Amino acid sequence: MSLGSDQGSAQARLRSLDWIRGFAALSVVLYHSEIGSHAHLLPLVAPTWSTPLWFGAGWMGVPVFFTLSGDVIARTLNARPQSVRRFLARRFWRIYPTYLALTLLFITLLLILPRGVAQTASLSPAKTLNSLLFGWGQIDGSYLYVAWTLFWEVSFYLLAAPFAPGLGQLPLNLSLLAFPLITMLALVVPLEAAHRPLTYLACFLAGVSAFALPPILRGGQSQRMLWGMGLGGYGLGLTLLAINPHGYARGFGVAAAASSLLLLFGVALERRRPDLFIHPLPLWLGKISYSLYLVQVLTVPAVMKGLAMLLDSAPGAAQIPFALLNGLAIAITLVVSLVGAWLSWRLLEVKLSQWLQECWT
Repeated sequence: MSLGSDQGSAQARLRSLDWIRGFAALSVVLYHSEIGSHAHLLPLVAPTWSTPLWFGAGWMGVPVFFTLSGDVIARTLNARPQSVRRFLARRFWRIYPTYLALTLLFITLLLILPRGVAQTASLSPAKTLNSLLFGWGQIDGSYLYVAWTLFWEVSFYLLAAPFAPGLGQLPLNLSLLAFPLITMLALVVPLEAAHRPLTYLACFLAGVSAFALPPILRGGQSQRMLWGMGLGGYGLGLTLLAINPHGYARGFGVAAAASSLLLLFGVALERRRPDLFIHPLPLWLGKISYSLYLVQVLTVPAVMKGLAMLLDSAPGAAQIPFALLNGLAIAITLVVSLVGAWLSWRLLEVKLSQWLQECWT
């Protein structure tokens, strides 16, 4: 999504994409942290309250990841053609070892921690098997509930793999025609089971098109017909995606269309002003974003359940204003998640994945 960055050494790394990646992961963590706060802490201090979410739009980091992945994969394959086998192997070793290690850690915690402290999920052979395959794209199909997005990420890799040996100008141009076609199919195909897969594929293609469009626009008047077809296809695709009601939540297509434009703007701005994107904190967030996206499934419930146990035993805890408690809980969860993500990145993404890849090859 591309949670795992792979922009390649054949071109300068685009810091703007790291910024987008990092802030998208951060928004998802804040969203889940606040959901956890409302679920575990609000009933203890104000059980009859109904309070809005500060970070209720944080789930939009998911369609951002989908479009970002389309852009990054197209950018990588265009700069560095590779065999289908090498492309799929690189993506596997980039994503799966970290995911599997954290899934096994989750299962281990379910086994050793008391029921009230561990996640509310229960162990089952079926769910364990499903977790190995990212829950088959179902939100409740894996122990790491964000794994459903990785299923669609991997599905996109499989579709992109035939283009790995040479993503030439023609396939890139064709993406600007495929993008509106897929978004239209997502709206008109009568088979309900196809709506979400086609919508998610359209999100990835929105990212591919965001990469394919600028070279066409730079062609100027000499390629007037291609210029018009490219811009028209991209605009039509964005429009159809924005009105698409399918996806993880209401507004999923709108968020994906907006993120495609954000990619265009971010890369264009970096080309003109690269100094704007040198701040180390967003770049660090982008670097650990994949681990942050996964590890928060463990850290959010751990922090919230721990705080709930403290509040339940503390006299006068019910008098604490929930706004203050909510902000404090989210801040603590964020710090714990960032520390956990950094450790996961260092130990799993950098060391384990590379070691396994070297052993395999």
